[in-house]
Amino acid sequence: MINFLDIDTVLLNEKVKAYRLWHWQFVHLDFTKLCDLHKVTILEKPILIIENNKNIYEICVLIKFINKQDHTVSKRKTNILVLVFIDICSSLLLSFNEYQYFLKVVDNHFWKTWMILLKQCDEVSQALQEWQLKTELQTDAKVLAVQSNNRMKLKFILNDWCKSLDITLQYMVSYMSIQNDIAKRAIQITENSVCIMIKEAQLSIEFWIQAAQTDAYLHN
Repeated sequence: MINFLDIDTVLLNEKVKAYRLWHWQFVHLDFTKLCDLHKVTILEKPILIIENNKNIYEICVLIKFINKQDHTVSKRKTNILVLVFIDICSSLLLSFNEYQYFLKVVDNHFWKTWMILLKQCDEVSQALQEWQLKTELQTDAKVLAVQSNNRMKLKFILNDWCKSLDITLQYMVSYMSIQNDIAKRAIQITENSVCIMIKEAQLSIEFWIQAAQTDAYLHN
């Protein structure tokens, strides 16, 4: 006699395994984004999400945080580099090749992100110049406006850099930084992904660069 309960259990376990594999392959990507992968990739149909297994990995529950607030972000511009968001991260430990900081640049049009590695904060200006020249050459577009918060580490550097290139610089109001702080949110997502990959691979935190670069690659 066929035990349909056992068959249902086997099928459910197979679906859970498939979901776990997709979730792992895309560095523990949020299930809401996994649902939409078929819209931007060659997948022919949506990935099946098991309702009771959205946070199926214990490591996601331990490390990932959710910080949702109702707010309105900037409308998408009509072309790449018309507006970019810039922020700096300095909360990570010194990597094995002596990097300690990274800049996060996010384009408002395509939501493409760039991660610029830094050993010292005084490298920001030179790093931005190199990024700007390379990116403008690749995209055949010009950086027209930059938006950032009022963080002192960046404020004076961005002032000088934007002024020298005639780029419009916009600062967000400190007590309403969630209104458009896309780069800050991108850094938080990268930090979460780095922690997950490092912990899962059982590597030392000094390998955060490789994890962060993997996150940026998958995002783009």
